[in-house]
Amino acid sequence: MIGDPVLRARANDVTDVDGALVRLSDEMFETMYEAAGIGLAAPQVGVQQRFFVYDHGEAGGVILNPEIAESDGEWAFDEGCLSVPELSFEIVRPKQIHLVGIDLEGNEVSIEADELEARLFQHELDHLDGVLIVDHLDEDQLREAKRFLRERTLAAEMPGPSGGGLRLSCSHRLRCIPVGWCTRARHAAGCDFALVVTGRDHRRGRGNDRTPTPVKAAAGRLGLPVSHELGDAADCGADLGVVVAFGRLIPPELLAVLPMVNLHFSLLPRWRGAAPVERAILAGDEESGVCVMAVEEDLDTGGVYTREALEVGDDTADSLRSRLVVSGSTLLVETLRAGLGRGEPQEGESTYAHRIEPADLELQWDRPAAQLARVVRIGGAWTTFRGVRFKVWEAAVVDHGSSGVAGTLEGDVVVTADGGLRLLEVQPGNRRRMPADAWLAGARPEPGERMG
Repeated sequence: MIGDPVLRARANDVTDVDGALVRLSDEMFETMYEAAGIGLAAPQVGVQQRFFVYDHGEAGGVILNPEIAESDGEWAFDEGCLSVPELSFEIVRPKQIHLVGIDLEGNEVSIEADELEARLFQHELDHLDGVLIVDHLDEDQLREAKRFLRERTLAAEMPGPSGGGLRLSCSHRLRCIPVGWCTRARHAAGCDFALVVTGRDHRRGRGNDRTPTPVKAAAGRLGLPVSHELGDAADCGADLGVVVAFGRLIPPELLAVLPMVNLHFSLLPRWRGAAPVERAILAGDEESGVCVMAVEEDLDTGGVYTREALEVGDDTADSLRSRLVVSGSTLLVETLRAGLGRGEPQEGESTYAHRIEPADLELQWDRPAAQLARVVRIGGAWTTFRGVRFKVWEAAVVDHGSSGVAGTLEGDVVVTADGGLRLLEVQPGNRRRMPADAWLAGARPEPGERMG
């Protein structure tokens, strides 16, 4: 049987939240960040209690006694595990789930999660139920996993050049400022943090309560100083600034006193600018990626230290961005550990990724279905139906021979300039998102009725 017996037992429900459990959750966050992970369950650190910690960049926290109330869809995605590092396989899981549980304050938690977040929650729930990633593998995948584990065990038993193992560390012990997010990745690089610069707290709901950005919350758990003022970086004694998804140009006077690197979500010089992920999908790019680059006064023009390419496939903007975060976090850690060296000048024709505007998201039915499907994949695509705005969250291109006018709704398929777009998940007006067939059952479109 593969797996430590602790990982094979079902964890016990949490019945009392005390200081020891709170301290343990803080330590689990530290362990997770050091491994550049996005989730960690208590059994993975030898504790048979039913809770996990997570931080995937957009949200994070501690969930006690979690359960899946509902699940829907199916999604195949490459998945790994901190308990078996360096091993990953394509695994099929439900695409959307409704997770319930409680937080450390005893408040009820209810999260509608999809794609990467849903997969993260399901993975950690597996650990709480004594299920390992290898239990999801087919025979060929399991054979490869066993071979990998045997080879890794043999390698670990062999002495290194000095009789011991290889120890990695940041070569210059840089004193860094993470500007933006992905704090867990930079924490894993073994650097000393002078300051974390991030956006201001956001107002939550209609009251005066304010919520910190995910990066501020992560920095707080790590005990790192935080500022909302970029200018504070100039006087904190750092050797290097690290910028990720900060959303603002760095002033030249700051760059003059503090060199910076940026983790950019494209293969530069293609898609410089604000929306590289969305623009890559809209353009039908087959490949995207991440670059660690020098920050210069001009936008995204600096030399590239390291890069890594990823296939776009049928990813949505959210799922592609999530993959780029995981890949980029690892690349950033490895680059900082190895030392920056000399950046390579960007070569080739540059393209600019303009910010996505509402007009970019409008579904214009006189365009081919393949183009419209790409608009849907970046999120927030809209049209109108019976004079009311109508969002399309998921759709599929289908062969659809029809003499109908573009925009005509024929069953669950909308006629386009070339082919049809089958509606899968929609949101009419100010109502909730729902399966298209549920909406059609209530709306009962008339023959020949059009969208747009």
